[in-house]
Amino acid sequence: MSEHIDEIQTQVERLAAHGRSVWDAIDAGYKLDASTRVLVLQVCRLVDRLDRLEAALKSNKTWIRIAEESQLGPDAVKITVTVDSVLAEARQQSTALMQLLHKLGVGKLEDQLASQGNSFNEQFQRILGL
Repeated sequence: MSEHIDEIQTQVERLAAHGRSVWDAIDAGYKLDASTRVLVLQVCRLVDRLDRLEAALKSNKTWIRIAEESQLGPDAVKITVTVDSVLAEARQQSTALMQLLHKLGVGKLEDQLASQGNSFNEQFQRILGL
């Protein structure tokens, strides 16, 4: 068990700033079992990955291109839309993050934590910077 905890800690130390801040806030605020710690670590990795993908999308690189081809006849116009793989990857990673949050029960813990004066959804949104 301590090997598992050591490995998790090693992975946490490799997180970028945003992922680490998410980890620190959750770790400080909640008592997590081993399997939940693994899921939270994945959430933190996805947060960091989405930050990198967002930076790539905001760069000067063109990530969507629309081209018009008028070779199909006098009245026909063919339009080609090309989307860079970064956008598709960002959508996939975002979906994965939402699935992990669902698996962690974000939203389901609301009533339980509200009785303690603690809103999990509000804290998670604040932690993730939403």
